[in-house]
Amino acid sequence: MIEDLIRRPIVGGATMFVLMTIDWVLTVLQARAATGAFRKHYGTYPVDTVEGNPVWRGDVARRSFLNPRHLVASILVAVFVGVVLSGMPERGPALLFLGAALGAFLVVIAIHLSNVIAYAGARRGVHGRVVIHLRTGYVMSVGRYAGIAVLLGAIAIVVPHPFLLGTALAAAVGVLRQLLFRWRSPRIGSGDPTPTIAAGTRYVRGRHHLFALRLGAKRQRDKE
Repeated sequence: MIEDLIRRPIVGGATMFVLMTIDWVLTVLQARAATGAFRKHYGTYPVDTVEGNPVWRGDVARRSFLNPRHLVASILVAVFVGVVLSGMPERGPALLFLGAALGAFLVVIAIHLSNVIAYAGARRGVHGRVVIHLRTGYVMSVGRYAGIAVLLGAIAIVVPHPFLLGTALAAAVGVLRQLLFRWRSPRIGSGDPTPTIAAGTRYVRGRHHLFALRLGAKRQRDKE
């Protein structure tokens, strides 16, 4: 089946489009599952969100399955994959590229699926409230991507195949991406005062929400 994807670049590109669509659907389901009762127990700061990629954070907050911007991006990426495959006559490099391209979304889909199940299952039997800084959340994500990368890398060693190696490389790139997000996110302030986040709040604009968190923290300090 994998061989068919490189022999027929159109099918390879279409497969990429399908995976990106599944990724978006699971992202929206994750955002929807994380509302309501679950948000009473979990939050992030300085931006309260379940989406780690800042580029799509505003779109995910709308929780709509139909997103024109993501649809256009999916089509462009699918066309790019198809064009690249059509220009790679060598089997090995083509399989490596395809493994990296598809693997990037297969890994993310696996993580989103685990989040959807976790968020849905955590609506009952959870007490208290945990508020995690985005930088801390990215470190946790690094651990998940690293674990998948090690697993896929071990499989690629035991069963040598360019496609499997490509998927392992995609997971490793995911680790680097989370580290980049962490580096670009606001640093944890001195003393790290406990932020005040209203349960169930939705992301509107990062700057506005950051002001609300600062105001809430200031009011809490004034009470103390």
